Amino acid sequence: MNHEYSPMPVARKPYEEFGLTEKEQLFWRVSTKRFEEILKDERTIIHDIKESSNEFGDFLFVTTSLMATREGYA
Repeated sequence: MNHEYSPMPVARKPYEEFGLTEKEQLFWRVSTKRFEEILKDERTIIHDIKESSNEFGDFLFVTTSLMATREGYA
């Protein structure tokens, strides 16, 4: 019998999917330019948007995901 081992693909972390830099990962923030790039990607799905503010400033929290490609990864 020939049993070939074919491991299941390992799920990637969100920061891996979006290609975030080390700084973006560390602070969980992206520049306006980078944010626009993410939103313009045709694979990006926007799930939720919330505005918030406090003594440190105004914030926009956006929940997104990337649609999988046929191969499973972009």
